[in-house]
Amino acid sequence: MKSFIFFSLLFLSQFIRGQNLVMNPSFEDYTACPHYLDELNNALYWFDPVSSSDLYNACGNGLSLVGVPSNICGHQPARTGTGYAGIITYGFGNNGREYIEVKLIPGLTTGNKYLVSFYVSLSDTIAYACGNIGAYFSQFAVYGSPPNYLYNYTPQIANNFLLNPLTDKNNWTLVADTFTATGTERYMTIGNFDNDTNSPIILVGGANTAGPIYYYIDDVSVIDCTNGGCITGISPLNPPKGNLINIYPNPVKEYITISFSQPMFTACRVRIIDIMGKEVYRQSLFIQKQVSLPVSNLAQGNYVVELNYEDKKEYKKFIKE
Repeated sequence: MKSFIFFSLLFLSQFIRGQNLVMNPSFEDYTACPHYLDELNNALYWFDPVSSSDLYNACGNGLSLVGVPSNICGHQPARTGTGYAGIITYGFGNNGREYIEVKLIPGLTTGNKYLVSFYVSLSDTIAYACGNIGAYFSQFAVYGSPPNYLYNYTPQIANNFLLNPLTDKNNWTLVADTFTATGTERYMTIGNFDNDTNSPIILVGGANTAGPIYYYIDDVSVIDCTNGGCITGISPLNPPKGNLINIYPNPVKEYITISFSQPMFTACRVRIIDIMGKEVYRQSLFIQKQVSLPVSNLAQGNYVVELNYEDKKEYKKFIKE
């Protein structure tokens, strides 16, 4: 009998390590078909800590504001199934934020390594992108409207804005990384945990230049990968191959230098964008190994350098003193 119990527990442990701990990961199951905004709580197992996040599903097509693929925020087919969620990640001037939260079943195990992933797509109607989004794991559920609508927590999983700027409106972009659990984690909250000052934005084009930045979210996953399989699409574990780019000094006062690990043989379009998404510098240059740009006339603050070359785009963040 003891042997049977031991092997049953061993089998259960191995099964849990391979399964997704997020119930209803693609928002397919609901208590009632959503017809209006602010109905994330209709999704089974998910809840809305700020009471304004959104649920989209094809069940309401033609009858609601939150259908799939067409809805009030644009046109986006679900990555899988017929549903997804939607949240504000940046509200101009007021730290406006929305979040979605789920209880993990079971909770995380002390010392185990977990692969966390989800997919996002920028709303069609929004003119800006903000790559600051992450996942915060906690022992207790996060509830209530925080000051200025911003949960000031440090997420265990944070998207790398420089490698993964989240500007795509047509496709789903993977956000993924790993972390080691303390064993107290029972809930996961997804959203932007940085204030506006620390959330660089990029102008990507669109009709709505004043409205908040809004993302759809689909296919959320938390998997125990302690014994292998901790592979992410874009993360510090898998840096992009090819020409490595560095900028210095950072912070900078007068001139910032952009250097390439390999010589460039084509023109490179260089743009500098301020935190409000305004372009403050643009130049097409032939860069061999490095180039220095004057920035003494820029106001103090956070900026992003966009490098467009060989059908690629790279982003580097710097601070002007």
